[in-house]
Amino acid sequence: MLDFTTFNSIPNISEDENNKLHYYKQNPIVNETSTKTEIAKESTSTVPEIAPNKEHVPPVLETVILQTGSYEIEHINKELQKSLGKENISLRANNSLLKCELKSKYYVDFSQEHSIGALLGYPSDTPILEPNKTHTSTNPVDIIKVNSLNITCNLIEGSYIDGIDRHILHTFYPTVPPGFKIVEKPHNLVYLPLNTSYISDIVLNVLDQDGNFVDFRGELITLRLHVRAYI
Repeated sequence: MLDFTTFNSIPNISEDENNKLHYYKQNPIVNETSTKTEIAKESTSTVPEIAPNKEHVPPVLETVILQTGSYEIEHINKELQKSLGKENISLRANNSLLKCELKSKYYVDFSQEHSIGALLGYPSDTPILEPNKTHTSTNPVDIIKVNSLNITCNLIEGSYIDGIDRHILHTFYPTVPPGFKIVEKPHNLVYLPLNTSYISDIVLNVLDQDGNFVDFRGELITLRLHVRAYI
């Protein structure tokens, strides 16, 4: 590979994947103690009482939806405050612990589908966060979704990961922030052997460290290859 160029538009928040914050304005947690106390009172009472007609209104699950994009913690905080109000939610990074601290006026639920919780360090089994308390995330923040870019080519062999041929032509990590142009030029060209003597097509893919396709959100990718004859 001679060079690889495109714009760094790789998102860490994607639609229908991890772009939602779910919350309740009312307490969704059933208070079993109070319920048992009421039952005990009813069983010991000998005089029938007429209770007021109050209908129980179940708590409503509400959602803040973020657009697909590349976010830092402070950007996520600003987007949440736009929807909920600055006085109702605060999100900040704890750089010493590499974790996140969240304080909200509402009950926050990270167990729902497509939750942003895992990115912020709150796994799906996190209990519903109570309001007006600062909650530090269980896990470190996972703000960087892609740790390495692997460019693969169907024509090559001799590149291995864990003893398996992965057809990887080049591996690197973009050092520019989102929105800037990636220009990757290997310092030392490495020529890998071809697995065929006849080239009918060339298939190139950009995969992350887990073997998933990297989403550049429609940005143009330019890649130059050099093939030389074996001597």
